[in-house]
Amino acid sequence: MRPLMYVGLLVLLSLKVLLGPTQADQTLLWADTPLAMEFSPNGNLLAVGGGNIVARTGEAAIFQVATGNLVQKLEGHRNVIRALVWAPDGKTIVTGADDSTVRFWDPQTGELKHTLLADSGEGGLAFSPDGKTLASGGPGFVKLWNAETRELVRAIRVGFNFLVRRVAFSPDGTLLAAGRWTSEGQLCCSIRRPAKWCAP
Repeated sequence: MRPLMYVGLLVLLSLKVLLGPTQADQTLLWADTPLAMEFSPNGNLLAVGGGNIVARTGEAAIFQVATGNLVQKLEGHRNVIRALVWAPDGKTIVTGADDSTVRFWDPQTGELKHTLLADSGEGGLAFSPDGKTLASGGPGFVKLWNAETRELVRAIRVGFNFLVRRVAFSPDGTLLAAGRWTSEGQLCCSIRRPAKWCAP
């Protein structure tokens, strides 16, 4: 396992997964800086994205929660991964990175399925609850993509001109929140009804 060199310091990163009172904790060793992580829909896997900030390389890794074993690597981004999300059916992982791409992966094989050229790939990512729509954050807007065809449905201004760092659908899919952090450390958030944004 290669170490991460950061400002001349040797850093060994561990990701702690708390499995509950009846199970021992797992420490997942990964040599890159973790900047995004999410459990699979069934809770059996943990996907972690990030990279080497100094060398500007990015990758994601998938771990088995029960054993802590590395089961897959997702390699191909040319800069640090800052956003990661599982599709609701668990058959796709989407990552966004500083290389201005959003990439769709097969978590079982590690195969790259599709690449979207984005205005800012490090913005937030979120699937709608039905898995049909992917929202991605950009500088002052949110893009809605058809998750199956990967075609852009619409881009919507959100009321501020800075990068949308986080996006989230409500559980019933009727609302979409887009947020960023201000220079004063405050959350600026816009909440809309995505159904009104999408073309019929």
